[in-house]
Amino acid sequence: MIDSFFSIRDRCDSSHAGPTYTLCIGRWCPFHEGHKYLVDALLAGGRKVAIAIRNSPDEIPIEVRMEMIHAVYVAEVERGDVVLVRIPDIDLVCVGRNVGYGIMQVPDDIRTISGTEIRAGRQQKVPQAAQEVWDRWHTRQVIPNIKPIAT
Repeated sequence: MIDSFFSIRDRCDSSHAGPTYTLCIGRWCPFHEGHKYLVDALLAGGRKVAIAIRNSPDEIPIEVRMEMIHAVYVAEVERGDVVLVRIPDIDLVCVGRNVGYGIMQVPDDIRTISGTEIRAGRQQKVPQAAQEVWDRWHTRQVIPNIKPIAT
């Protein structure tokens, strides 16, 4: 399910006690193995995951980034275990104290995976399904008048 902030807000009220999600915020540009590690670990731990994609001015448009993530988690999205949420570009996350949730960072060896390095071609750490979406988008950018081959 791909939602916007407003469609989620419209479904939420004080009488709604739906499932609890773990929120992961990022640019996801591109969605890479480090991101996948994090989401997979949360899912393996029995958590539902809300992936918040920042509508940031990146070389890969937000629609393509959302499609990349969706391609990796098709079944999880269909089950409602993963939701994709478009959020405004943010520069600060503020949290209260003792408000009923934790804050987690990925392990150091996963932090070495870099979207900047991937976009520059210096790392190849993108899940196959996400890579296929990225390749289709990139081909349309390089050769804008390309016609898909009928299969």
